[in-house]
Amino acid sequence: MSAGPSLYDMLLGQIGGVPLNAHDDRTLECLSVQQNVQRILNTRAGALKHLPDYGLPDLTNIYKALPASAHLLKEQMEATLLKYEP
Repeated sequence: MSAGPSLYDMLLGQIGGVPLNAHDDRTLECLSVQQNVQRILNTRAGALKHLPDYGLPDLTNIYKALPASAHLLKEQMEATLLKYEP
């Protein structure tokens, strides 16, 4: 069963600047997931007071410790996406 666009996307009436009615339901669902993943990964943890763990932590220290910290970054991304991407 196709879920279609998210409530957020329906309220905006578009995904990525393209009107919702320009896509079929399956494409809308894929684009909606893509947009949500982008929003999550581009948000820094602590930016939303009501969801302090939404997004990724400050990546400065992870970048400084690369390549040893790559596994930590993967774990943080995975945990955040599993929690906030429905």
